[in-house]
Parts: sequence; structure tokens; C-alpha cells
Amino acid sequence: MEERGDNPYPRFNIRNLMRIPHLVPHVFTFDFRGGIDDGLLIAYSGTGLDRKYGFNVSGTTLDNIYLGDDNKNDVLNGYRRVYLDKTTFYSHRTIRIGQDEWSPDRVAESLMFPCSENQRDIDFGWGMVIFELVETTVRNVYRSW
Repeated sequence: MEERGDNPYPRFNIRNLMRIPHLVPHVFTFDFRGGIDDGLLIAYSGTGLDRKYGFNVSGTTLDNIYLGDDNKNDVLNGYRRVYLDKTTFYSHRTIRIGQDEWSPDRVAESLMFPCSENQRDIDFGWGMVIFELVETTVRNVYRSW
């Protein structure tokens, strides 16, 4: 990663998103500077994510607004490990965002990596999620490294 250089972690810089404008609607950022005891604070959310939720989710916590009916704990625990274990987290899962039986299934594929200004403490998690409609469910995958 060019932004990381020889450092173990990239530094979070929202301006760098403009280098990848086609991905910006799918990007989200957690602000870990206050820890995670009060939830995973969403510092930035792209318009694609906001559309799925029906409002701008920046400033909320994922713990309180997560809409999916998949295994919420696996997803939240993976994102928490980004902060706690300083690891990258990937998931590929079937998710139904609506609360009724007519809501279509989607596959959500997400990736988040830790960011650090001082290269010791994780201050942000920078992630991306893409939702696609599917005809059938997939085997859920949750992986940290």
C-alpha cells in the first residue's frame, strides 16, 4: 500500500478517498480513538451504505443500527478485532436487510483494515462493503489476519 509505506499501518486520511472515486460510495470508517466500549462509532459512511440504511449513518454506532439478519455478532466481533488485535477483517455473507420475508437476499462482502497515526495505537478502521442481490445464500466467511 502506497499510503502505508514502510509503516505497519496506513494513516487515515479522508482526502485520499478522492483517488478512488468509484469506491467512495461503499467506504465507511470507524473512529476508534475513544475505544469501543460504547460501540463501533461510524465516523464516515459512503452514500451506498447510507442508501441501504435509509439515512446518513455517520455519527451512529453500528451496534445500534445493524439491520442485517445474518450473524450480527460475527460481523461486530470481526470489526472489534481490527481495533483490539490490530488485524484486517474480511467477511462474505448472505444478508437480508429488510425485516420481512419479501426483502431480497443480498451478499455483503466487506473488508476493513486498521489505521494508526502513531503506528502503535489503532485510531481508525477503514472499510468497504459491497452489496449484491443473489438468488441463493452463500456460505458465510468471517476472517481476520
